Amino acid sequence: MIVLILAVAAIFEVLTIHVGGYDDLLFWIPALLGIGLLVLAVKKRPPAPPVAAVTGPSVAPYAGVESIRRDVESRVTTDTPTSTTWLVLPALQLVLEYSVFIFVLYSLIVTATETLRHLPLTQVQLLPLGQPYYTAVSYLVFAGLMAFLYHLIQRRNEHLSREHAFLEDLVRELEVRAAAQPDKLDEFRARLAPAQSTLDEIRSKETRRDPLIWSVSTFFVGVLILFVYYFLMKDFYRHEEREDRFLQQLSFAASAIGVRLQPARRDRPLPNRSFAIYVLLSAITFYAFWMYWNYRIIQDQNRHLVSEWELEDGLLTGIGGNLARD
Repeated sequence: MIVLILAVAAIFEVLTIHVGGYDDLLFWIPALLGIGLLVLAVKKRPPAPPVAAVTGPSVAPYAGVESIRRDVESRVTTDTPTSTTWLVLPALQLVLEYSVFIFVLYSLIVTATETLRHLPLTQVQLLPLGQPYYTAVSYLVFAGLMAFLYHLIQRRNEHLSREHAFLEDLVRELEVRAAAQPDKLDEFRARLAPAQSTLDEIRSKETRRDPLIWSVSTFFVGVLILFVYYFLMKDFYRHEEREDRFLQQLSFAASAIGVRLQPARRDRPLPNRSFAIYVLLSAITFYAFWMYWNYRIIQDQNRHLVSEWELEDGLLTGIGGNLARD
């Protein structure tokens, strides 16, 4: 993914520098970076399994515990932990910004010194390699940052989509079992109502965020990157809070029909980190803290994945399934 984005950026930077019409081509560089990301977004994916014909009131096919087990097993593709090697991409952006700052500071010092000494002012070139080459590097570096954000947003989407399917299948399995016990059905439904309400909240507030739109839009409107970091920082924390509440409610409903889910408590739930403090610390440290912020997002998401796996394994065992096929 990174190679494709950087390749698109590099090709058009070469055209910008070595072919005439620098100012005209400059306008197209962001758009073409976006095209590179678009290619990634629509790349070939495995086809979805066919949906069986439905003749009754059921909306979607359901295969009992097997559906729940498939939800759990699919985490092999959706929940791959992110390597901290990705931090190289935001680090390059930081190095570039620091380099420009040093050149500007050096120019100001030289100008101030010569002015105080009444010496002829020296023309200090702020960008030793020239503006075109600086522009080329800056676009390449920012393309890498966009690839980093694209990866994090896409993983968020895939994980939450799988989790929603898992929770919905848990409810459907319990509903099937409750239907087989008419004498307990009314009590089950009454207990299930709060869990259904929480599940509706999960569906409505944990919607998909388009990784292409959000990663590319930060190029055109830089301030949007703050919102991207905001939801990357908060979404998994809020998901844990909602999911834990839902599972407690679902466990209470399941007990009405003799099913003991007993969801495990998370050993290390994600803390509610202050977005304002992270922004402030990033600003006053000249973005040095921003690198830690990126690291923290990766680690928090990875920690969340591990806690989800443990939770799912316990629930699958409680509902009567297991990870190994018979």
